[in-house]
Amino acid sequence: MNIKKPNFKVSICVLSTLLAVILGVLGITVYKNGFRAVNEEIPIVMSTDDRYVYPTIVCMTSLLENSDKDKNYKIYILVPGDISEDNIKKLASLQAKYKNCHIETRKIGDNYDEYQSYRYFTKAIFFRLKIPSVLAQEKKCLYIDTDTIITGDLSELYETDISNYYIAGIPDGTGISYEKRLKESLNMSDNTIRNYINSGVLLWNLEKVRQDNIEEKFDEFVQKNVFETKRALFPDQDCINMVCEGKILSLPLKYNLGVQIKAHIEYENNRIAKACFSKEDWEEGINNPVIIHYTSNRKPWRCLKCPYIDLWWRYANGSDFANEIGEKYYRYKK
Repeated sequence: MNIKKPNFKVSICVLSTLLAVILGVLGITVYKNGFRAVNEEIPIVMSTDDRYVYPTIVCMTSLLENSDKDKNYKIYILVPGDISEDNIKKLASLQAKYKNCHIETRKIGDNYDEYQSYRYFTKAIFFRLKIPSVLAQEKKCLYIDTDTIITGDLSELYETDISNYYIAGIPDGTGISYEKRLKESLNMSDNTIRNYINSGVLLWNLEKVRQDNIEEKFDEFVQKNVFETKRALFPDQDCINMVCEGKILSLPLKYNLGVQIKAHIEYENNRIAKACFSKEDWEEGINNPVIIHYTSNRKPWRCLKCPYIDLWWRYANGSDFANEIGEKYYRYKK
């Protein structure tokens, strides 16, 4: 009598599949360093397209290199519908190297084609305005522009209490610098101008934003002030600051140090610094930044005189795509 031997490989495969389904129902994600419940993840959101894939990879590399290895990061990357599959694979490949992250791309361009390019801005800047509905399962998240370098763990920033606010961000002096134009074009209030935040680093209270239908108000603002009247100067940024007025928490400068900031001017003689930050906050941000933001057109991959260029290239050269990045931006390689 021939007794068929059990196929243990098939059995293990079936059991693994069942376990994955059960864990998914329970809201548990499996990482290489163990099981973690979803509420223990730190959701990070970024936006990119085919032109910005390599800067995004460098940004994520800096984030994960400097993260607390006991913290798990779930990185959502919002992309247009026409991004190449090859670039999606490149973005996702980082999770094979770093044990404490899970990377998920979300194609949202096809669903929001009404958000086209505006002046010299690409439509990807508007993706952040759709985060509340795109990430319907998240109650809170941290959005970061991909022209940044992250030098420390972000869990302390993420854990900031924003229960009474829609959003939190870092003032950058834009409101003060463009006060006259913002008042003339958008009738922006003095309060909004004083507390105007940069949209490159945003801590979102998604639950509260949904409760008060803020995303719908974003849509109305963009339709009227961006596409119909073209009054907005900085479209997504103007939108967030005006729609969320009174419900924005200002965060320390160290979480979004823009390279255009006039750090060489002493605090006492710096009009923008005195208007936006305490002296202690200013000095901490200048000396120990956690997030460095390559604002303006001076990017380290296309400008040799860009501040902190060596730091950006350190992470570029340390990434798995160092050769490709070096070849693409060879004129500015450090």
